Amino acid sequence: MVLFSAEPPWTVEVVVDDLTRARGTGTDLFEALRSARRSLDEEGLLLCCNGARANARPSPTAAAAGAEVVHLVPRRRPATARDVVPLLAPAGPDAVVTVEAQERAWEARFASSRASVLSLLHPMRYVKAIEERVRGPVFWRPREDADGFTSWERVVRGRR
Repeated sequence: MVLFSAEPPWTVEVVVDDLTRARGTGTDLFEALRSARRSLDEEGLLLCCNGARANARPSPTAAAAGAEVVHLVPRRRPATARDVVPLLAPAGPDAVVTVEAQERAWEARFASSRASVLSLLHPMRYVKAIEERVRGPVFWRPREDADGFTSWERVVRGRR
């Protein structure tokens, strides 16, 4: 049985045979579930729910609302509304992984997308590189106005 809080502070408790096996807290239910799953992983137990799938992640909006749902992020396309599933809904034992394996899968997904040819073709990368080559490094720094308000000014090679 999995017990969870419906509002902050977010907690997840896993009970097996009337004995609490794991308890986790976090910034949302997904993080609380991961915390509880770490304890279960140490015992060699896997929790068979959608939140334990290798490709499960809450969107920033879902995380802000407590992460009761997660996206099952596909490999070849961005996640959409049709990929949203309940966090604690059942998943098959062959679909779930440990927390460590979930983290490795997530890191590998972004490492491969960063190295893809499509990411190299992003036009703003080249515009910024050309601008820096011609004008020098560009950055923004805070500036206080005469009225005491802080604004930002664009600086190129230490000039305005």
